[in-house]
Amino acid sequence: MDTSLAELRERVIAAHESRRPVRLQGAGTKDFYAADAEPPAQSVRAPTAPAAPPLVVDLRSYRGISGYEPSELVITARCGTPLAEIESALAEQRQFLAFEPPAFGAGDSTIGGVVAAGLSGPRRVYAGAARDFVLGTVLLDAHGEIRWISEAVPRCSSPARFSPSSSPNRYPARAGDTRPR
Repeated sequence: MDTSLAELRERVIAAHESRRPVRLQGAGTKDFYAADAEPPAQSVRAPTAPAAPPLVVDLRSYRGISGYEPSELVITARCGTPLAEIESALAEQRQFLAFEPPAFGAGDSTIGGVVAAGLSGPRRVYAGAARDFVLGTVLLDAHGEIRWISEAVPRCSSPARFSPSSSPNRYPARAGDTRPR
């Protein structure tokens, strides 16, 4: 386990043990989404002490591209990796992020923020949302355990091959139908 992950793990465990909420943050370029959010209402049955302010965990130190296979169209990056770094690595191979993640503010958005916010650009209608391109996710839970939500698997073929619109027989033939198939 590298030092940035070990440090992150210690901070999350300490916050959990002290029952302090955790706020994960990358570059903070999407903070305006939560500016007007109200905290959840407290239970009427169980009065509690005033909530402690959340522990802000800056994830920008947990960054880097850990794997990239251009021929398979698969890139593996840590949540704090700047979007510009990923786009630069892809551009070297004449590739790009098809969902066109928007960049907000002066800070450099992180890939973790893009996935967490679920934001996609204008090409979403044609290419799909950011979540459609996530093959695998590794999480750190409140107890400090690493959890694999799904496992990254190499692409076996072009997505167009399995697209209904690319199949020459996408509509079944009907009796008396003379259209070419």
